[in-house]
Order: sequence, then structure tokens, then C-alpha cells
Amino acid sequence: MKNFGFLLLFALVAGVHGFIGMGINMYHPFCTYTCSSILSGSIYLECSEYGIADDGMSMKKRDETSLTLETSTNCMQTDPAYLSTVAWCYYEYCEDMGTTELEISWTNQNVSIEYSYEQALQLGNPNETMAADAEWLNYTMWMNPDVYHNNYDTYAYFSFQETMHARFGFSLLMVGWFFCGLGILYRVWQTFFPRTSMMPLKLSSLFHQHLLIPALIGKRADTPLPADIGYIPPRMVSLGIAIYFLLNLLFCAVPYHSVAGSTWYSTWRREIYAYVGNRTGVLSFANLPLLILFSSRNNLMMTLTGWSQTTFLHFHRWIAYICVSQAIAHSVVYTAAYLEDSGSAGLAAEAAQAYWWWGIIATIALSLTIPFAVLYIRRRWYETFLVLHYILAVLAVIGCWYHIKLRFTTEWGYMYWLYATIAVWSYDKLIRLVRIFVWNFASESAQVEIVTQNLLMITTYPSMTRGPGQYAYLYWPTISLPWTSHPFTVALSGSKASLLPILNSLPRPVQSNLSTSEKFTSESGIGTGSNTDMDIDNETNSSCNNHTFDFSDDRLVNVFFIKPQTGATLSLQSTASKAHIPVSVPIIVEGGYGDSAYGWHSADLIIGFFAGVGFSVGVSYLQHFMDIHGSSSKNKFVFAFTCRDLDTLLLVSGLVNSLKSTRQCVEIITVCTHEQDSARLDISGLVASNLESIYQSSIKSPLARARLVTVIACGPASFMDDTRDAVANAQKYRELGIHVDYCPESFSW
Repeated sequence: MKNFGFLLLFALVAGVHGFIGMGINMYHPFCTYTCSSILSGSIYLECSEYGIADDGMSMKKRDETSLTLETSTNCMQTDPAYLSTVAWCYYEYCEDMGTTELEISWTNQNVSIEYSYEQALQLGNPNETMAADAEWLNYTMWMNPDVYHNNYDTYAYFSFQETMHARFGFSLLMVGWFFCGLGILYRVWQTFFPRTSMMPLKLSSLFHQHLLIPALIGKRADTPLPADIGYIPPRMVSLGIAIYFLLNLLFCAVPYHSVAGSTWYSTWRREIYAYVGNRTGVLSFANLPLLILFSSRNNLMMTLTGWSQTTFLHFHRWIAYICVSQAIAHSVVYTAAYLEDSGSAGLAAEAAQAYWWWGIIATIALSLTIPFAVLYIRRRWYETFLVLHYILAVLAVIGCWYHIKLRFTTEWGYMYWLYATIAVWSYDKLIRLVRIFVWNFASESAQVEIVTQNLLMITTYPSMTRGPGQYAYLYWPTISLPWTSHPFTVALSGSKASLLPILNSLPRPVQSNLSTSEKFTSESGIGTGSNTDMDIDNETNSSCNNHTFDFSDDRLVNVFFIKPQTGATLSLQSTASKAHIPVSVPIIVEGGYGDSAYGWHSADLIIGFFAGVGFSVGVSYLQHFMDIHGSSSKNKFVFAFTCRDLDTLLLVSGLVNSLKSTRQCVEIITVCTHEQDSARLDISGLVASNLESIYQSSIKSPLARARLVTVIACGPASFMDDTRDAVANAQKYRELGIHVDYCPESFSW
């Protein structure tokens, strides 16, 4: 069971006896609680005693003026006048409750340890009504009705508000589950009925074309906003975020009203401040479990829904904005509340208490996670961002913990939100350690080799292989900070003996003074791309070969192709460049993550668009495609690749040709864009031409079932946006019985 299971268990346990109004009954029954609480701490009895006030004065400076009259709990539990007055209040105002229920309430509210409810009734009979401003109680009296009703209304409405806080918070958790439930339903349908539409074809076409696939505005989905401030989520994700945001806004805004004659608050503004402050505080807590869950690597929902890590991180960021906004609102509103109630002196006195400044620490730490996690910082100082993000997150949770524990202990269930948050977080870290142990059991150091001027090939020896499109996090403890890792797609996976022919066929860096893109483009190419099985010079292959054939080596290997950027990957390149043979580097692999594109293995046509180092995703799918459909001519894989340099183009062409061998079920299209005026890969044209070909084929040879096309893409941001736009426009073919699914492998984190 993954960390989502912790939230499910949390919901079941907390829903039974965890929250106010959902297991915890605050001030229930209201009538008995009102009777036993009205006089508590506000009335003097015959057993009241003088005590020394804690005003900071030394004993030498004290005199009789520093003594205060106090009524202890023991005094109230034994005083006949007090007990009989409370008992007669029970009798007068709790007519709907039987004697047994009243006795239970008397015991639960700890009114007396010596007398039962019925015994207390016998201690005295009331003959007059207590004054509203009475200070002393020397004999049995009727409770003042105005005082009673004002207190009753205050307790009842405050309890109602606390119940709404908990229910709204729990509802947010349910909304997160509901969204994931829709994703699971869609995934199950796509898995078992990939060629059957869930809705009428016309409606399905409109749904996919205008809601599920496209960017929110224009084409921008993977391309960052100006100044690297972040991303705009795709339209469907944006809709989900907007619904969640509006629900949070609504839950923070309603329902509130002031209680006439409230006995707790000096003004109606002070009362509303309290309700809004408590609501925003609880909802901020309620968002924490989903906030952590959606950022987790070990998120079961990624597997069940088929959504990518990128999608969940979109939700993670916006839930963080909401959570931080509510925490700030909670702090600001309570600051205004104490200023309203008792001025700056009262605020200073309250702020001096430990629970208050722990809350301030939590709010500040949580707030700082936002500016220090903007894309500009993540891209340029990723390791710094990661360490700082963890420190601030831990500090925020610790601050929340002590804020609640010092203020309420564990009485009202607020800690359950933190229990869930810590459980999800801890489980993710535990499973990460398990993955590291499993993947690195009896493993060896990685082999790092420069295969082009801008590309490293890393060969690892894990305990298991992975499926298409999956990725792993790599740690280099001798090169970078040991707790930092980076995700890379597993390009090739299998036994070393089976992969050696492919690896040995790879060209190594070559020099070329290529001047025009026509050198890589044929007249038969589609659009401005090329359609060619590029031949690799055998002499170049053999002379640059650094691997040795050993077909008896059955060790499992995973091969990664990495483009050095900054930090650890740049250090790797520097280390490998000093040697002319593969270099052994200690490595820790945490995998495998990600999920394969649903339905890809049963698709009639797979169109893969890959650019730059994104070819690793394409090679991964192509390897498994050949294992499944290599001997079949019914399924086809179009491998479209573009890059800026010749060496990478030769490398990828060599990989694809080695994987497909002489079989005709794979079509290779390559375009080199090394010059500013070079030919570009015509993504829209390529999609349209292939779909039109399938449509014409379906007319000539009609089938009872629909055709299934899967488009897989991985590459730079603008390239991914162009692919998304082309696939969205191609959804009109759904009306013609051709289902086009889009599976982006985007790492725009």
C-alpha cells in the first residue's frame, strides 16, 4: 500500500473519532455543558480562597493588595450551593434528556466527584433567580435565563463553526480523491476498452480537442512564463486547479454570522475574526497532506491514474499557493482580532506566548517555500533549492506541531492533519530507501562514457530492468551532495549480452563540416523532415568501439543518455573527458518511476516525436515495441527525431537502426537543425499525413473496431507545445473512428 493508503486510513480513522463534528462532539450536550460552564471561574463560593497573584513582584514587595480570591476546581466539585444550582439548571433546561443521560453528562463533564446528579438535586431547592452580574453564590438559585441563553447560543454556534471547519477540510481531501478517481476511471476505460469511446464520437472529439489535451491559452504549456516564474498548466489541469481554488475560496468565505449577546467576544468584528481565523487555519492544515502527497515520488495515484509527475507537481504548486495564503490569512486575522479586542498591549501579551511564535515560525517558513521555489531558482541552483525546500518544509511542520500542541494539546483533533502529513512524507522517504536497496543490491559502479560532444552514456548494473518510458533518480555521492538526485529516462534495459550488439554499433564522436540540412533530407520526406534509414560508416564504428563482445555476460544493465548541464552532470563530463575509455563512477540508482503510456502496446500506429536528449524515451519504447511487435507487420512505429548536431543524429540513427534491424514496421524520420535556416520537423504535417493514411486504409478495408493511434513526445518545451497543439487539432479524427491518444513525457518540473 502506497502513501495514498495512509490518507485513506487517515480518513477512516479521523472520520470516526478524529474531528470536531466527525467523532468529537464539542460542548455536547449543549444544555448540560452550558449549565456546568456558566459559573466556572466566574463566581465566588464559600470555599473560595485567597491566593498570591503571579505578577512578577518579589515576595519582599508584596502586600495584601496582591492577593486574589480564587475558586478552585475542587471547591466547585464539593460546594453544595454550586452543585445544586447546576443540577437544577440541568433539570430546568434539559427537559429532552432522561435521567440516565443527565447522569452520564454530569459524569463526563466532571461536575462533581462526590455527588451524582440526583444527589445534587437534594442539596437545596432554588427560590430565586440569580442576577446576571452576580459574583457570589451562597445558596441554591435558579440560573439566570438571559445568561443561560446567551452562553448556550455562544457555545452552540462556536461548535457549529468548528464542525464546518473540519467538514470543509475533509471535503477538500475528498475533492482531491474525486479528481484522482476520475483519472482512474478514464485510465481503466482506456486500458480495457481502448478502441471504444466513453461518450458519443462527436462529443468525445470536442472533449479531447478543446479540454483534455490543449494548452490553457494558445500553445504554451511546457514553455515557461517570462522570467522563468513558472508554468501554465494544460487546460484540463488548469480546470481542476481552478475548481479546487474556488472551493477553497468558498469554504473560507461562508457561512458566518455574529451571535447576539455573545459571551465570548467584545464586538461582532472580534467574533467574525475568530471564525475566519480558525477556518483559514484548519483549511491550511487540511491542504498539507495533499500538498505532500502530490509532490511525492512514491505516489500511487501516478500509477492508478496514469498522470505524470509533471501533472501532480502542477497541483502541488497551486495547492501550496492556497495553503500558504490561508496560513498568512490565519496569522493576519488573529493579529487583527487581538488588536480589536485589547489593543497593542493585549497583542504583545499574546504574542509573547510560545504557541504564538511557533505559529509565526510555521507561517514564515511555509511562506518562504514559495519564492525560493520559483522556476528561475530551480533551474539555476537546483541542489540549493532542494536543500532549502526540505529545511523550510520541516521547519513549517515542526512549527505547526508546537503551535497546536501548546495551544490545544491533542484535545480537538487538529493534530490529525499533521499526523497524515507526516505519515505521507515518512512513507515516501521509507519507500525511497527500499527502492535504493532493491535497485542497488549487488550492483556495481556505473560506466560513464562520452558518446558525443554533448552527450554522456551511463551504464548501470541494477538488480532489475524497467519498462518503456520509465525513469530513475541517479545519485553520485563522490561528485555531488550525497542526498541530491536527478531523474533520467532508462533508454535501454536488459541483459548486457543482449544489448552489446546495439552498444557496439554506436558511432562515436565524428567531425563534420556539414553546411546544409539537405545532407540529411531526402525528397521523399514528409513535410520538411526526412524519411531515411541512415547508414553508419562501418569503419567509423569499428575504430571508435570501446565495448567488448561478451555474449555470456547475463548481468542486467540499464543505459542512460544524459546531456550535461551544470553541477553533477558537468562534473561527470569533466571526469569522463580525461579518459579515452569508459570511466567507473560510484552511483546509487533509485528507481524505477513513471508509467508507460497506456494502450501503446495495442496501438495500430505509434508516432514518436523526440528532440535532443528526449530520444531516450523513444528508444525505450522502440526497444519494447520490437520485443512485442517485431515480427508483425500490422503495427507500425514512426520514429521522428530532430536535433541540432550531427553527432547526436548519427548516434540516434544508429540506435534505431540497430533496434529495428531489417524489419519494416519502423519508419525513421530525422532532421538536423544545426543552422538557423535549417529545415524543421513538420509535426502537424506528419500527424495529419499518418492519420489520413490510416483513414484511407480504413475506407478500403473497413474493420468493426476503431483504429488506435498513440502519440508519444519528449523534447524541449517549445517542441512539446507544438506536439500538443498538433495532437489536439487531430482529435477531429475521433469522429471517423480513429482514436488519437497523447502521451507527453515532459520533465518541466
